[in-house]
Formats: sequence, C-alpha cells, structure tokens
Amino acid sequence: MELIDSGLALMEISMGESSTKTRMKSIREAEQTNLRRIRESQERIRRRQEQLVRDPQPPLRYEFEKAPTDEQEAEDYRQMWEMCFRHNFGSIDAETSLGPICCTTGTNPADALPESCMQIFSIKVTDLNNDLSLPLEVHGFVAARDSVDRKRNYLFRCTRDNCQTLTPKDPFLHLTGPSRAVLLIDPVAIEVQLKVKGKKESEDEVLALKCFYFHERYHLEDGIRFRIPSKRCMLEFALAVLPMSVEAIVGIRVVDRSWPDHCPGLVVCSTNSVKEGKVVLLDFQNGELPTKSDGVVELARRVVSVDYPEGKLTVSVEASRGRFSARGTVDFGMKVPRGSSTRTCDLVFCKMLVTVAWSLVSCYRV
Repeated sequence: MELIDSGLALMEISMGESSTKTRMKSIREAEQTNLRRIRESQERIRRRQEQLVRDPQPPLRYEFEKAPTDEQEAEDYRQMWEMCFRHNFGSIDAETSLGPICCTTGTNPADALPESCMQIFSIKVTDLNNDLSLPLEVHGFVAARDSVDRKRNYLFRCTRDNCQTLTPKDPFLHLTGPSRAVLLIDPVAIEVQLKVKGKKESEDEVLALKCFYFHERYHLEDGIRFRIPSKRCMLEFALAVLPMSVEAIVGIRVVDRSWPDHCPGLVVCSTNSVKEGKVVLLDFQNGELPTKSDGVVELARRVVSVDYPEGKLTVSVEASRGRFSARGTVDFGMKVPRGSSTRTCDLVFCKMLVTVAWSLVSCYRV
C-alpha cells in the first residue's frame, strides 16, 4: 500500500511538473507566434521613427500625404497590443507585478542569466512649441514593455493631484522606475502619455502622446541619448544598452545620528562602464529626507542594471545647504549568481548603511 501511495505521489509530482512545462511551452510558442505577427509592424514603425529623428520635418515629397497623428499611432498600438497579447496578459493598462528576482538566497530560476538590458538614466522635456513655456505642471506616465510579461513597467508616473512642475532649471521628469530590469531581448515598447494641467481637468492639454519601439541598433547621440519628436515637445532619453548585465537592488538606512533639518540632498549611482550616465535614486530639494521609523530611506528608484562580469557600482550621497556641503561615496564589486554587500557611508553629520543585492535576470516569469 505504501508503494502504491508513494507511486501515486510521484505520479502527481510528475504530472504537475509536466503540466507546468506544457504551460510554459505553450506560452513561449504563443509569444513566438505573436512576435512573428507584429515583426513587420515594428519594422515599419522603426523606419518611420528613425526618419523622424534624422529629419523631424517631413521631406517635400510627402507634402501631400497625410502622416498619422500621435493619437492615431497610439490607437494603432493599442489595437495591435489587444490583438496579440490580451489573451495571455489581460488589460493593456495592467502594471507589471514582477519585481527584481533578488536571487540572494535559495535557488535561482532555471533561466536566470545575465541578459541584454536597457538602463534608463533620464528623460528630458525640451523644444516646446511656441504656445507652451516653462514652468509647466505635468502629469501622466512613461512606461516600458519588454518580452517578460508585456505589461507596463513604469519609468515615470504622476497623478493630476500630484503633478511635477517642470522648470527651466529642472526640465527632467523625476523617474520612479523601472521596478525591475528592462530586458532588450526583443524591441522594447515605450509608451508616453503626458498632459499639462489646466485650471480644470477639462482644460488639461496633451504634452506628449507617443508609442514607439526601441531596439539595440537604435542610433544614440553621444553614446547615450536619443530624441523622440512629439507634437508639442521633444523627449530626450538618456540610456545605455548593456548586452550582458545583472540587476543591482540598492537600499539605504540611517544608522547613526540623523539628516539635518532643511538640508537638500541627492542620492545617485553610476557604473564603471557608463561613466557619463547617472541614475538618480532620490532627489529631495525640499530638505526632508524621506525615512521610515527604522531609518530606512524611501528611495524613488532602487533597481540598476550593471554590466556583467566586470561591472562595479558607485553610490553617492550628497548634502548641501548654503555654504555647507558634504558628500559620501561607496563602491561595490559584483557578487553573482547571488550575494549582497553592505558599506558604510559617512557624511560627518550622520552615517548610512548602503546595501546592494545582486541578482541574475529571468526572461520567462509567469
């Protein structure tokens, strides 16, 4: 009887594994079918975008052609996404529920590897139309969709009640993501829906409405920048393509004394492979360091992609008030396939523990 029971148990485990493998196989086959279906559409969009980047003004031979508006392109993208991905991934408005793998303990997923990723440093709003000028109160979102789950991985998101004010001194969107690494195995879809706040919601105006694909061959000015024209402004992205990279998840905690009152600060990180790119983890110009009761600093961004295998990460904390300034810097070497490191950042007036958890990335997580 025990042999029968154990045999049944093994059979159930085997069937469960078989069912999981079958489900994964069917999802991957569906993905491949969908990718083949939209390949031509992506290529047409890519050629059109590269033409606009080279020459924002349409050539004269297209004078009598009616170019698609931003609204039409956004609607075309929505229809295409609904046709290809709604069955497997639900609503087009769904946010990714997948965070970083954070394989610091336990067993790595079978497909967890260093992968090609896109590291976003900043997004700048520039070249406003004549009817717009800074300062502007902006709300909406910028999100990336990769082949992991096709859902929105927000880079920037502000509600109408909590707008960001763009100024001549600070025309950059204050990024809060991504929540996990953005994989570049297939072209990454970037969605932009930004509005300028009016006196009433009915008076809000569209600042930028775009849907475009980014791929590894995209031309980058100065090695890290590319510009996407929109109807009322230009969006300047600063990013890096990392052919082999892993995730670094950053955490900071105040462990001795405290941050001085009314003292603006900045937390940034950089890697040795892209020295000109800075990832702003937290920018608090109001002078109030956002911390929890246990001293943990609430960073706006935590996930950074780092080149594998020689990548190094530098985290800097800066403070300035009047003539007073202080800066602490700590360096981290890579620890993968799993591991974390902690360093003490001494800013004279307080000490912080900076922790970096290293993780491989996974292409298929369902």
